[in-house]
Order: sequence, then C-alpha cells, then structure tokens
Amino acid sequence: HPPTQRYNMKLRLGKGFTLEELKEAKIPAKLAPTIGISVDHRRRNRCTESLQANVNRLKLYKSKLLIFPKKSGKKGVKKGDTPKS
Repeated sequence: HPPTQRYNMKLRLGKGFTLEELKEAKIPAKLAPTIGISVDHRRRNRCTESLQANVNRLKLYKSKLLIFPKKSGKKGVKKGDTPKS
C-alpha cells in the first residue's frame, strides 16, 4: 500500500541497496550481507541522484568498516582485513 497523506512526506531509506548501487561502490553482492549491508534485488534505481547518494553512503560505510581476520597467522589474513596493531 502507498503511504497515507500523513506519512508521505517522510523519506524512507528502503529495505536494502540495489545490485547496481553495490556494483558502483565496488562491493560484491555476496559479500555485502556478511559485512552488514542489506541487499534488495527487487529495488530499481529510477534516478541518478538517489543512486549517487546511496553509492556515497556505501563508500562512507566501507571506509569506516573494520574487518578482522577469521584465523590467526599469515594464512588467515585476507585482502581488506584490518592490520594487527
């Protein structure tokens, strides 16, 4: 159902990011849920402004993200993990 007159002025952030937004931000769709990003494969991008705004949100989130290695030692560290310090 569409929002009623009382609530239709609120901007909803949605159920998740589109696959296109994830691709623009260079985040694989399979990796996104594992690092706390929800993905909505049904959503579509209707205008480039909202696409760019969401891509910027994703890039900001990714820049602040700290990923710790699963295993200890040299073999457990993957590209993009937070260094041990």
